[in-house]
Amino acid sequence: MEKLLSISKAAEMLGVHPTTLRLWTKKGMIPFHVTSGGHRRFLEEELRIWSEAQEGTFSPQTVARYALRKAQEQVNETTLKSQPWYQKLDEKGRETYEKAAYLLLESMFNALGASDEENRVEAQAIGYEHASRALRYRLSEADALQVFIFFRSVALDAILSVYQGLLLPSEEVFKYARKLLAFTDQMMLYCAEVYHQLSMTPARQGASGGASETSA
Repeated sequence: MEKLLSISKAAEMLGVHPTTLRLWTKKGMIPFHVTSGGHRRFLEEELRIWSEAQEGTFSPQTVARYALRKAQEQVNETTLKSQPWYQKLDEKGRETYEKAAYLLLESMFNALGASDEENRVEAQAIGYEHASRALRYRLSEADALQVFIFFRSVALDAILSVYQGLLLPSEEVFKYARKLLAFTDQMMLYCAEVYHQLSMTPARQGASGGASETSA
């Protein structure tokens, strides 16, 4: 559970007077939360990231770690059940994709602080793994790509939510959003390419044919 700080504790952490902090909250200059009793409270990690941003010392990795937790909180059985591709999976397939979801989101956020070459290599590896998994659980190529689109939307929503909530520079939001989109585009292209290649192998075609004959 994230640690909530009172105004006095938050002011002490930031090295300012509580009166100054109250003024900042009134002007909307700093992120804060209001309790059911009407008291202003501050999340320790949000304050730390906000403070680093004011000093120009925060890194994409810092924000990525925080956004990753926000994204993972959004992924649960309820949100997954609303996805058509998830509904096509058997129980084992759902367990596999639920575990893979957290690793996929982690890779997306790690991409924000990685080089283009590192992201290319990682995208290729994830694309191959994801295509193989989709074929193993009999998802179509379109379904396999929908998985990426779903988790990309979750990741983008988390980034926007964190940057807006922490009052971070808008130019940073666009920069990291573009990087995330470029990374996931690469993953999807590799996934489609590998899916097509693997689905054309004799063993895979034989399995598909056998399944068709059985169902007929």
